[in-house]
This record gives sequence, structure tokens and C-alpha cells, in this order.
Amino acid sequence: MEVTLRDGSYIIDFGFDSVITTAMVSELDRIGFEKIEIGHGLGLGARGLKHGVSLCTDEEYLEAAAKGIRNAEFGTFLIPGIGSKNDLEIAASYGMGFVRIGTNITQAALAAPYVRFAQSLGMTVTNNLMKSYIVEEEKMVEYARLCLDFGTDIVYIVDSAGGMYPEEVRSIISNLKNSLDCKIGFHGHNNLGLAAVNSLVALEAGADIVDASMNGMGRSAGNAQTEILVAILAEKDPKYHDMLLDLLELVDRYVTPIMPKPQGINTRDVWVGHSLLHSSYLSTIERAAWRYGVSVSKMIAEVGRMKLASLTEDMALDVARRLRKE
Repeated sequence: MEVTLRDGSYIIDFGFDSVITTAMVSELDRIGFEKIEIGHGLGLGARGLKHGVSLCTDEEYLEAAAKGIRNAEFGTFLIPGIGSKNDLEIAASYGMGFVRIGTNITQAALAAPYVRFAQSLGMTVTNNLMKSYIVEEEKMVEYARLCLDFGTDIVYIVDSAGGMYPEEVRSIISNLKNSLDCKIGFHGHNNLGLAAVNSLVALEAGADIVDASMNGMGRSAGNAQTEILVAILAEKDPKYHDMLLDLLELVDRYVTPIMPKPQGINTRDVWVGHSLLHSSYLSTIERAAWRYGVSVSKMIAEVGRMKLASLTEDMALDVARRLRKE
């Protein structure tokens, strides 16, 4: 689940506009993401002085996403008491494919009427059990079972504070998968730098879906970083390798320029790690790429494949000339 256009909006004061929303949804769809979340950080109905005035209305975000979608599904967040059933009806009119109902884990029952109503509109529904860590593991199973009783499609464990450890995540997800017959998701924040690790551990333990955002954009310390997860998964599955370069260029084009403060690991670092390229080569590569007007990321990939013990200016220029010609 790519959540930049929703959860990432917190750190830019809900400032995504409709043009960027359409463009980013279109690119994420083309690259191969299947589920893309958009809208105000607090979801449908949140726009206003109390929760923060987003640059666009819900309808404008929905329309913008619908314009960019070809194969993927787009969806939004809804918190009972902020969003309403009327908001869901409006969202359905734009062809929205899924909604995520967020409640504190101890208030999971508040989601029930919204789950049933959204499903009657043809949407897939996720229950995001926010602040999951405030209850013991067995209680998490009970609240997840409650969500299943009122018909939810996917139950999410949410590390809202970014303070859960991998061994906790592994145990929780394994317990849920062994106890319940349902799809499980994981949403991790990065306050201890563990969001990507926790997301990978969740997948290994049986989670069906994890959340990520480009540059790690998100509330507080941000989320699991999309580029990091894709780069790691690319080591095991070629389809992620094919996604990675396009993803990094998308981040550089749309996300990095609007970041008000550093958050996450930058695209150069991701590509350097994935390509097993020593960072001391970067300045040489950047000069050659600038001279011939080619992508730095593509240069890194090409030089990385050469497995060099050192890189001279002439060697870098040769690579850049070849890429330019191609």
C-alpha cells in the first residue's frame, strides 16, 4: 500500500495539489503499485480548521486520483466521527476501490457501521487498529476477531508511535495468522528507525500487505520508506528490481523537492545500497551524468554492474556517453 499522498501529507501541511496527485497516482500505477492511498492525512471529512485545511477538498482529491488510475485501486482513510457515510457515498461516486477505517484498537467497535456501509457501496474495507501496542497480544487477537465479526476484509496492526520491535511484530502477526482466518496488514512508523525492518518481518510472519511512503514521508518520524522496501525485496524478486529505478526517479521528481525537512533515506543512498556501489564514486558519477544529461540513478546502476575497485573520470564519462547514445 503506497500511502505518500495521504499519510505523507502531514509534513507538508496537507499541501498536495490535484495536479501532483494525478501525476503521482498515474506514475505509481504505471510502476506497478496495486493500492494507492490519497487525501487528507486524517481522512474523509477532515478538511477544516480543527484538523488542518488541506490544499484540496475531498472531492478534488478523489477526482484527481480517478484521473490517474488505470490498473490500480485508490482509496482513502476514514475516522468515525470525522468522516461520515455521506462522505463514503461521494467517494464511491468517483470509483474509489477501498477505504481504511481507523480507530484506536480499544474502540474498534466504532468502525462496524462504516464497514458494512462501505462494503454495500462495493469497497474493500480495512480496519486500522491504531495504537495497537496499548493492549496485550492476546487482546489484539480479540479486537481483530471483533472486526471480522462485523465483516471487515483486512485487519491492520498499527505501530502509531514507531516503537515496536521486530520480535514483537513477528510474534503478533504470527499469532493473528494462526488464530484467525483473515488478511492481515501492518503499518509501521519509523521513530526508532525500525519501520522497514518491522514491515519485512511482518511479511515474513504472514502479513498480506504493508504500508510505505516515498522518502518515508509521514507523521512524526515518518513511515516505512517505499524505496527501501522495494530495494530489499528486489534482492529476492525481479519484479521489484524492475520497479526500483522508476520509483527512485519518481521520488526525485515529485517528492524530494517538496520535503520541508529531511525524512527517510535519500534516493541516492537507496540506489547505492542496491547497486553495491561505493559512495565515494558518487561525485564522479554526478559530474559525468550532468555533462551528458543522463540519469544519475542509471549511471549508478551501470557502474554498479561493473563491480569496480575504483572509478576514474574517464571511465565514468565512457558510461555516460554510452547511456546518452542508448
